[in-house]
Amino acid sequence: MTWLEMLMGPRAPLPDVVEVVFRGALAEAGCPPREGQIRMARAVAEAIDGTLVGSTGAPTPVLAVEAATGLGKGLGYLVPAVVAITRNRAFPPLGDSKRSKVIVSTANIALQRQLVTKDVPMLARAMGIGISVATMKGRSNYVCHEKMDVESRIIGEHTSFVAGIRDWLAQGGSGDREDLPGVAAPRSWARVSVSAEDCLGPQCPFAQQCIGNKVRREAEKAAVIVVNHSFLALAH
Repeated sequence: MTWLEMLMGPRAPLPDVVEVVFRGALAEAGCPPREGQIRMARAVAEAIDGTLVGSTGAPTPVLAVEAATGLGKGLGYLVPAVVAITRNRAFPPLGDSKRSKVIVSTANIALQRQLVTKDVPMLARAMGIGISVATMKGRSNYVCHEKMDVESRIIGEHTSFVAGIRDWLAQGGSGDREDLPGVAAPRSWARVSVSAEDCLGPQCPFAQQCIGNKVRREAEKAAVIVVNHSFLALAH
């Protein structure tokens, strides 16, 4: 058992564990902590474990943090969240088994990608643990097989943008617009995607192949789900 595994035991105060991660694991990984960052992370940890005291003197789970650019706010909320859910998953009898998942909402899709491809993997390596992470976006960000089928029949597959998308998917493309080689004009992408309002849902003949549904299934198994504010506000 490593020192980190011992510290992450269910009886260790979450804010203390979080500070040790910053001053130990992250510092050793070449990410020296900032004092303001640690104060923020401890406050987030207190909000998570129910020990944060509000301005009225009563406990509160709500925390609003304002910090300067460059402080490292991403790790400031990721570290306590990841430590908390890792501990809850490792010690379900003593932890809260219902609190084994965290949703992180960002301002835009670019920040989502940064968290998923850079920040979370770096944190996992520093802590020496596995962190399952998934990203979710609105349905219009993913290729819709039903819409492609309709476009193929109306316009003709070999003379349309649809042909290139089919080839991309056949070569292992994710179906996520952000991963598409090159840039798709909005009008072109609209020919192979669909909004949540226009989605046929379970009645869709391509429901089993649906890329949006696949992303949702993967997210159900992840410990960390990264979304953007627009998706969070409209998700249902």
